[in-house]
Amino acid sequence: MNINFKNSHAEKIFEIIDSVIKTSGVRLNNLGVVAVSTGPGSFTGLRIGMSAAKGIAFGASLPIVPVPTFEALAFQLSNHLNDGTEFIIANKVNLKEIYFAKFKVRTNNYIFTQDCRL
Repeated sequence: MNINFKNSHAEKIFEIIDSVIKTSGVRLNNLGVVAVSTGPGSFTGLRIGMSAAKGIAFGASLPIVPVPTFEALAFQLSNHLNDGTEFIIANKVNLKEIYFAKFKVRTNNYIFTQDCRL
């Protein structure tokens, strides 16, 4: 499912979550935790996502695991890059701000080296 309507997060999030759950064939009672992004990102987007995660977790009696977005991406990338490779992950959060973080691959994992907001 792809939604391209501006500022429709709150209206579409549960429809999208429902679609993902149905498509995957996973049932909520088979989950062990609910993971939620802690950012960086737009305040409104993070707030909507965390509220949705909290509602799902409460309804399914599941714990919530906070996941820093850039670190989740860095972990995935570290499995595909050579040891010692430095890389940057960036995210445009609104018209005037970009968040980024610099990482370095270390033995199929990563180390965080710098973060910044422009």
